[in-house]
Amino acid sequence: MDSSNYDPMPLWNCGCQMVSLNYQTPDRSMQLNEGRFMRNGRCGYVLQPDVMRAKDYSPFSKQCLQNVDPLTLHITVLGARHLLKSGRGFACPFVEIEIAGTETDNSKFKTPKIDDNGLNPTWRENCSNTFDITCPELALIRFMVQDEDVFGEPKFLGQATFPVSCLRTGYRSVPIQNGYSEELEMAALLVHIDKKNPRESEESDIYACIQDLRDKKKDLEEQIGTYQKEGKQQGVQRLMEELSLTEENLLAKNDERRQRKKYQKILGIDDFKRSHEMQSAGHSSIKKQESVAAFGHSPKRHEIVKHQNSAPMLGRKQESMKGSVEDLTAKGDEEKRAQRKKYQRILGIDEDIASSEDEKMLMYQRVAKQEKNQYFEIEEIRAQKKKRSKEKN
Repeated sequence: MDSSNYDPMPLWNCGCQMVSLNYQTPDRSMQLNEGRFMRNGRCGYVLQPDVMRAKDYSPFSKQCLQNVDPLTLHITVLGARHLLKSGRGFACPFVEIEIAGTETDNSKFKTPKIDDNGLNPTWRENCSNTFDITCPELALIRFMVQDEDVFGEPKFLGQATFPVSCLRTGYRSVPIQNGYSEELEMAALLVHIDKKNPRESEESDIYACIQDLRDKKKDLEEQIGTYQKEGKQQGVQRLMEELSLTEENLLAKNDERRQRKKYQKILGIDDFKRSHEMQSAGHSSIKKQESVAAFGHSPKRHEIVKHQNSAPMLGRKQESMKGSVEDLTAKGDEEKRAQRKKYQRILGIDEDIASSEDEKMLMYQRVAKQEKNQYFEIEEIRAQKKKRSKEKN
């Protein structure tokens, strides 16, 4: 007998109203419990979501969640501060992000480690991930910061757990807590969070394709397990080949999704679309926060100019991008303006193009395959300029 805890998520997902845990054990289960009851003013009571009270509800089936709005959560880990390790030496931190919810939503992502920098580590590569969540109201997100020792073993430094439905978008400071969910002084993560409903966004086509491939992969894995128990080796070999092809297609679609996100960021499509949605809702302008006060910087805000055209972003003519380019000119960001104009030409936005999903997909593929080097050219020129400016100083 010991004081270890079981995983409370399956029980909560089934509708259990009380789950008993050992509070003296600072493990993942207790941290999930603290995150679950963070809502409703920490009063200890959280109302069950409407989907759980449906007659056909089952936490093990995606079919009963058809009427629930899914969520695409894109998280980028930018930096951290004051990540202290016990004992002597400097920490080599890395961050693991976990989504805990229904079986179809459970997933993890891990950033690379930063060598010997627990004071102010920053991540520049492989630091972002997209999570597809079918039932956001049941999901929790857990940030776990660990230190990799000289033997390559992870050592716990801190964690933070929140309900997915309570997350706010933009640049956010995440206070880090110890194993007992007590805040560690000055320890925090700097992350960027983007949330959207994939059924209503421009990624609805690729989202549906990825979900179909994931469902197919899961069915094939179940069939392979059944055939192996029955000793049908020929059937297993055929299914293994089909599974391998499905996994390749899934990887290709995920890469295509990342490329699409990348070029949308270069063109500022998300900001343009957001400003247009606010204007159509009756707002004159929106404000965008460029820095985080919690990390010692005063928030600087600017207004995005109003745009007159209401056509889809990728179906606009040259005049539809004029307001966005003028906005950049007003801010004095000449490099970004030149970069945006360059990619407008690459994507064919200046031309009168059709707005079908197939043509949009072809454009993104064409940029990803043929014009990839041009983006790295710009980055190299920027690096050279920074290097020359440092040498002058």
